[in-house]
Amino acid sequence: MVEKLAETASESAVTISKKPVNKLIEAVKFILILFILLWGVNTLLIQDFRLVDGSMLTTILPGDILLVNKIPNIYSRINPNEVVLIKHPLKINTNVIRRAIAIEGETVEIINKVVYIDSKPLENVEGVVFKDKEVRSGAVSNRDNYGPFQVPSGMLFVLADNRDEYQDSRNWGFIPKSSVIGKPMFVLFSWKSAPNAPEIKSPYITSLIKSAFYNLTHLSQRLNFSRIGVKVN
Repeated sequence: MVEKLAETASESAVTISKKPVNKLIEAVKFILILFILLWGVNTLLIQDFRLVDGSMLTTILPGDILLVNKIPNIYSRINPNEVVLIKHPLKINTNVIRRAIAIEGETVEIINKVVYIDSKPLENVEGVVFKDKEVRSGAVSNRDNYGPFQVPSGMLFVLADNRDEYQDSRNWGFIPKSSVIGKPMFVLFSWKSAPNAPEIKSPYITSLIKSAFYNLTHLSQRLNFSRIGVKVN
């Protein structure tokens, strides 16, 4: 009888000791599955992108963090005037945002800053800006006068919304459609510039701590609430 009680107690102790271990294993499994799912979604379906320059003023502002839909890269057609996230044609591991102006088979021409597609003027969207009133001759620059050129098969012609100050297909040439990563959907988060914010530099641990402390204590000044949720058109 005593032996049976001892055996039962031993089995109960083993069962009890296994419970925390099993819970730990299940928790680890859950975290791994969640990590894989998030990685897969970010890799295949969506990702975030932060704009750090003024190339897309005033559609997208420096500091805007965008949610990018990566599905169109595989399944859908790129339409004229759509904003796209692309791989930089000249810089490795660098992505940029530009506006798709003309697609394969279309003829693009720029005359005195006005874009023509198949000889018809393209109406500028609201965000397009011109910072320089000067109109440059096509003999000296492609900025204000360009083409006409037909977009080859599998290629795109893209422009920055800040037309006078940033490079695009006028400088790079046509962009392979395969370089399109996706289409920005809306502003997920927006971060105002802060000239007095500590720079992140060596020694990195110290500067990171200073930067984090500054941002936390100036959060209301750094966050651009009015930009959050703005749709990218």
